[in-house]
Amino acid sequence: MKRLEQHAFNLARVVPAAAVLLLLVVALPGCESNGSSPDPESSPVRVLAELGEAHAGPPYEGTGAAVTGQAWADFDSDGRLDLYTTDQAGPNMLYRAKADGSFETDVWAEDVSLVEFASTRATWQQLNGDPAGVPELAVLTDAGIRIYRYDGPEAGFADVTAASQLPQGQPATALAWNDTDLDGRLDLFLAHLDGTWGLWHNDGDFRFSPVTADAAPGPPVVAAALWDLVGDTRPDLFLVRPDRTQLLGADTYTEVAAPSITDGRGVTVGTGPAGRARLFVARYRSASALSVLDSDGTTLTDATSQWPDVDGPTRDVTLTGPDQVAYLTRDRADVLVDTDRTTGVDLDTAGSGVSSGVGGNLVRGSVRGPYRVLDLTHPADTITILFGYDAVGASARVEGSDTSYPVGVGPATGSGNAPAVTLASQAAVDVTVTWPDGTEQRVRVTDRSPVWRVTAGAAAVPLGS
Repeated sequence: MKRLEQHAFNLARVVPAAAVLLLLVVALPGCESNGSSPDPESSPVRVLAELGEAHAGPPYEGTGAAVTGQAWADFDSDGRLDLYTTDQAGPNMLYRAKADGSFETDVWAEDVSLVEFASTRATWQQLNGDPAGVPELAVLTDAGIRIYRYDGPEAGFADVTAASQLPQGQPATALAWNDTDLDGRLDLFLAHLDGTWGLWHNDGDFRFSPVTADAAPGPPVVAAALWDLVGDTRPDLFLVRPDRTQLLGADTYTEVAAPSITDGRGVTVGTGPAGRARLFVARYRSASALSVLDSDGTTLTDATSQWPDVDGPTRDVTLTGPDQVAYLTRDRADVLVDTDRTTGVDLDTAGSGVSSGVGGNLVRGSVRGPYRVLDLTHPADTITILFGYDAVGASARVEGSDTSYPVGVGPATGSGNAPAVTLASQAAVDVTVTWPDGTEQRVRVTDRSPVWRVTAGAAAVPLGS
């Protein structure tokens, strides 16, 4: 009770009372790309919950970085994925997932509400290299990045930003994580509103030191991916600016010839031909709202023509399901895109940031309106593997298949996705996990549970057990 008294706070100040939690489980009507309206029962999404409100606005409006942020993590180690949501015109919120599938405001939410800042992207990452450890929370704000460590149910969150030695005072616009030197700790790409950016080495104990910086910054980087994009096992850097995209090769981080895309706003990583990386880029003002770039082993090639046309403007993109369907948030109805069709999703409010959870769930922000937790139906029964928060850069491949699925695509692109891989399976399957250091591990998952947790060197365990 003492803990509750010390950390209780005025919810009317933090979120409107009526918006604290609304549990729905309602099928929404969708609209096909050809203009027809399917029966609501056949809608591709269900709304599982509405949480608080999201506001995208100053100081990022007009820069391409005006997205709300949301991040999934089992920060309290109870076997359920919790949610952190950001706001540019109000406090951020931390929601704890309950056993019945609903969410409640966490007792320590005030510690990470950041009421004095305007916030955008957020991620949870395990920064000290312990795969079983509790992840840390990183938030981009109008005064720079903030990092918080969770010290348990009796102590709450501690602000460790000062120890990080990361730059402060300038609005932060993009981040991405990966282990660039394979020392077991996640390194950080961080960009700011003035166009500057840097790659920061994780020295341990939440301290970071500079590795490289952009000598000619230009417009601000609004999204980034830190991933092996040219097949040499080292993470390359893909930058999304409003006027262009750039591919920078690992180690030296000098520009590599590749297609350049204008009006980019968000990016995420999927699987392309021969198991190589595929980039999905959300575009804001262009006639085509989605660009797709495939790795050919040495650079990126434009594969957009192989996908259906999608009208803009678009704000963000994530992938969901074993078929890696792209979910795009738009100023009008959102849209699901796969290689042969598009399906509209009308959520009444203009979409903003979006992040994938597990088993077909995702959370979608609005320009002004509630965060919505969605469940997307898929044609196949699925099994999801949830990894530790140090698994950025790993991959998973079902035995007998040539397709490898990237792990940690949300952390790699700063979008707050859960580090998970969803497989189309209804039976026991053997999965080979290739960890970032090249070590291979074989694990078995079954239909005993829809979600399994995997850590390095251990057998797969059903989530919640």
